[in-house]
Amino acid sequence: MTAAVFVPTGNPVRRFVLALAAVGVAASALWFSGLAAPRLALLSADPAAGRQGTLVVRLRNDGPLRVEVRGIRFRDERLGVGPARPLGVDLGGGDSATFEVDYTIDCGAGTAPSLARLMVTVATPLGIERTRNVGDTGLLERTCP
Repeated sequence: MTAAVFVPTGNPVRRFVLALAAVGVAASALWFSGLAAPRLALLSADPAAGRQGTLVVRLRNDGPLRVEVRGIRFRDERLGVGPARPLGVDLGGGDSATFEVDYTIDCGAGTAPSLARLMVTVATPLGIERTRNVGDTGLLERTCP
């Protein structure tokens, strides 16, 4: 009786490395395009003085594909927010837009210091809805001691 010896053919290691490289290139292209994870930047946030007012927010789409802005809210519970104006705005690649958000601040609701992080909900060209943390507006630091 003779023993059978397995001998791989066709360079399986090379195929495996090529498959990993292809997956890496596809993942990089997906990230850069913004199809699955939109890239937004907060350019400026100018609040009115006081515990309630209107925050003027300027956002930029850092991805090459358009996204539709569907909502703006704050991460901190002490910041109440009204509807943003305008909604449903399409931001093309590299474009920016200005939004107005009515807000109210309840300084006594929380004791832990927090940042007034702005959360923006957008829809990608694939129809995927994502919420992104675009940065701190500085509302709590200016209003609550």
